[in-house]
Amino acid sequence: MLIIKYFNENEVLYISKQLSCQKYIFKIHSSRLRKEQWNLTLSLEEARKNDEIISLADNQILRWIDSLNGITDTDSKANKIKSNIRKLRKTQNSIQNNRTIKNFYKELDKLQFKPDYLCLIIDNTQDYYKASRGFYINGIKYKRLLGTNSGIKSSTIVFISERLEKEIKQKIENGRNPDKKLVTAKLEAYKALTCSASVPVSLPNGILIVKDAETEFLSDVIYVTDEEDGEPKMKTQKQQSVRLNASDGYGLMLPSLAARWSKELELDYIVSGVNTRFSFEKGMLFTFDFIDFAEKIAKQFIVKDAWDHEVDIRNTEIILTTSMVKLWDSYESCADYINNSVKNGYTFGITKTCPKALESERNLNYQFIQSYDLDDNDIDTLISPTINEMKQSQLPQALFITQLLPILLFQVDIPLRKQDRQI
Repeated sequence: MLIIKYFNENEVLYISKQLSCQKYIFKIHSSRLRKEQWNLTLSLEEARKNDEIISLADNQILRWIDSLNGITDTDSKANKIKSNIRKLRKTQNSIQNNRTIKNFYKELDKLQFKPDYLCLIIDNTQDYYKASRGFYINGIKYKRLLGTNSGIKSSTIVFISERLEKEIKQKIENGRNPDKKLVTAKLEAYKALTCSASVPVSLPNGILIVKDAETEFLSDVIYVTDEEDGEPKMKTQKQQSVRLNASDGYGLMLPSLAARWSKELELDYIVSGVNTRFSFEKGMLFTFDFIDFAEKIAKQFIVKDAWDHEVDIRNTEIILTTSMVKLWDSYESCADYINNSVKNGYTFGITKTCPKALESERNLNYQFIQSYDLDDNDIDTLISPTINEMKQSQLPQALFITQLLPILLFQVDIPLRKQDRQI
């Protein structure tokens, strides 16, 4: 039985995550730069004392930076240095050993600290405009790169060294059609996908992009409107046209690819699903033998891609959907998209992996579960853990019945029943 609990706070996804060794970058306030006339000298030691250096998981931009700087095999080199440090710490304490350990840490800093990448916390509007024109830290000039979704919420912007700015921005753009009209905020969010923490894996042998599986049907709907004064009003509308995207944000990968990536991620099982990053791409890939399905069920191997070109699926290992590849229509074809991605050094990155075994309890925030067919006993079983938790919180009963319980039942698409009011 699946037990579902509802929280009003953001929930952590219980999904395993494999990461490369941590990188380190400066993260400072704009007011600090302003006091230094936008030309700051800052050592790593001082930054650590001032909490102006943070750890950062590997991402596409950091991999590009290493590549442009001629740095290769960072993880294995860093792990080797860490191993040497651990071995020395187990030996007898001496001046020579301490000096050697200190030198090892300096080597580690050279590998893991990335001076070309910086996060700036904007303290006021004037600072933003000034910083966007460029500033200096330790003689390196920085220019604005982008703002991530989470970063903008905390007034934090990503900056890049001017030396690498042109090449990094060119790689992010990835040869897309610049004449394609896009919403500026959405484009910024799509570019920011290059900052997602991810572990690189091998490129699939064949990538297919197809249009989303959308269906249209008639259904009774509840229409909520706030067009009139007062509280929002709900109206039942009969037989309205509803469009459903059955493949929103997910695609498929062959079991053979899932096995290969699982091995690369050092998992002891064949993963059932992974959250991916590629050029302007994000979403889940689930393990499914679509070639076997085509042979035994569909009885055909030729499909049309998002550009209406016929493709033999036996030549692909993954199927992406247009809801995953955000700017698919900014390219002339699938081949155009893939060729630009390879040319600009994009790697397929895995941000999360499905666990080996699913848990029996799942915390939900705002997700609806209307797909369940529940009777009254099922509803009582489903919501009992949350109700018991709310009761134990000593909330006033009136608040619980009039506000919290209706929200809970609304999420499972069930009206408040007479017995619920008597809890």
